[in-house]
Amino acid sequence: MTLIKNVKSALYKGRTKYQLHIIRINKLSHSLKFQTTLTTLVAMKTCNAIIAAICVFALATGAVASKCMGSAKYKVIFYNKLSDTGPFKKIVPKDGLAFSPMTGVTHDARVSLFTPRGFASQGLQDVCETGNNAALMEEAKALKMRQTSVVGGAAGIPGGKQGYIEVMATCDNYYLTVTSMIAPSPDWIVQINNMPLMKHGKYIKKAWGRLFAYDCGTDSGRDFTDPSNPALDIETKPKDNIVPLVQDETDRFGGYAVGYYKIVKMN
Repeated sequence: MTLIKNVKSALYKGRTKYQLHIIRINKLSHSLKFQTTLTTLVAMKTCNAIIAAICVFALATGAVASKCMGSAKYKVIFYNKLSDTGPFKKIVPKDGLAFSPMTGVTHDARVSLFTPRGFASQGLQDVCETGNNAALMEEAKALKMRQTSVVGGAAGIPGGKQGYIEVMATCDNYYLTVTSMIAPSPDWIVQINNMPLMKHGKYIKKAWGRLFAYDCGTDSGRDFTDPSNPALDIETKPKDNIVPLVQDETDRFGGYAVGYYKIVKMN
């Protein structure tokens, strides 16, 4: 604002030579969620117009830069409650139920790798039915500039244990999606879907929540079945919508959370 005042004063000193017009420009900043009023002078002569344009550019550039700077590294932790000694001991198999290796992607707001009420892609179907994340990771990498991190966990997560992955978020790609199969199961999964890692232009420091089972709509099985046994595969044709398992008659968990997640900023 000081720069604009100085230019305004300088221009007014020469008002006898040039006719000046004052224009008020209102600019709505969506990301910052507030309205800023920029006052500048547009002169009839080229030199004054250039000076006024510099003022607007300087102020606008400062506003953009203040929205987001740099990148952020996060640890995403999944804790699996499905052990044979925990609250689900009466319904889970003797050895408990594992979460398959986590698959995490940071992406922009237009991307949706997991859409409740939508349909599973081939890559997501592979994760839901077998825990294999290779195709889903290729689908995510194909997004190119619309993704920053595509990360696969090193191992599954047994019941009563936790696992994690590390992802990077940027000013353009700060939405987080993470998937993991409940294994063995027909096509049941836990997930974080399109979670923003930024609020009011700043990276969040931490977040946590509960993990609920979802039915991917690709297998009509009703029990904890071995995904490697094709005889137990009951393919759903056509595919059903992805829904919370509690909305399906096959729900074995009584609508309770099967785990929880924590997200922690590391830098």
